[in-house]
Amino acid sequence: PEAAYNYGNSLVPIDFNPANNQDNPDFWRASFKTGGSPGTDDILGQGDESSGICTIYQNYPNPFSTITSLSYKLHEDAHINISIINTSGRHIITLEDSDKPSGSYIVEWNGMNQDNRVVSSGIYFYKVIVKSKNGTSVVNRKMLLIR
Repeated sequence: PEAAYNYGNSLVPIDFNPANNQDNPDFWRASFKTGGSPGTDDILGQGDESSGICTIYQNYPNPFSTITSLSYKLHEDAHINISIINTSGRHIITLEDSDKPSGSYIVEWNGMNQDNRVVSSGIYFYKVIVKSKNGTSVVNRKMLLIR
């Protein structure tokens, strides 16, 4: 096309800072973010955190009104738990609690609690706990829900 359409996913390398020459389609994936911005999520952005076990990205969009995506990459097979917590420390919902092979993943939160009821506007935290044979990583991130 003559110009970017500003919607949809872009292609980005599977590996962050790839060492290979990227000449094989198996080395590419759809970007986590949409909007015609190639390569924006293949480098850690502000608020992203990486360890030997995983890379946790800031939710997108943030702030959000209906749904937000929480992206992460496991560098090795691991058990992952992702929970939403309010500012009082009260557990709202568990989004993920399972064993996963290494790879890139996206989990969405629709602003509902564990009883499938809409939660109020405000600041929420998502807590990510990743456990593998090589250790444990715990990351907390802040997000803003606006109704």
